[in-house]
Amino acid sequence: MRVGMCLAVLFGFLAACSGTPGVKLGKTSFKQGDQIDVTYTSAVKSKDDAKYWVTVAPKGSPDSTWGDWHYVSAGASSDTLKAGQPGEYEVRLHDDYPKQPFHVVARQAIKVE
Repeated sequence: MRVGMCLAVLFGFLAACSGTPGVKLGKTSFKQGDQIDVTYTSAVKSKDDAKYWVTVAPKGSPDSTWGDWHYVSAGASSDTLKAGQPGEYEVRLHDDYPKQPFHVVARQAIKVE
C-alpha cells in the first residue's frame, strides 16, 4: 500500500511538472449557444510546428472528432468555445499539431441542454 501511494504521488508530481496544461471549467452544464469559458491549468506553450487546439466533441467519440474548434494562442491562460446542440460532450485540448493531429492531452465532460 505504501509503495502504491508513493507511486501515485510521484506520477501526480511528474504530471504537474510536465508543463502540459489541463482544462478547467467554471461549470459543466450549458444551454445551446452559451459561451463555454475554459481556463488552462498552466499557460499554453504553442509553437509554430507544435500547436495546441481546443474543441467541443461528442462524449465517447473518437479523438479525431471535432466540433467548434480553434488554435490556442501561445501564452493563453483561458479561452472560449460555443455550446452546440443538446447532448453530452467533452471539451478537448489537443497538442503537437500537425505532427500528431489528434493528440488529446486534457478533456472535461459537459452537458448541453
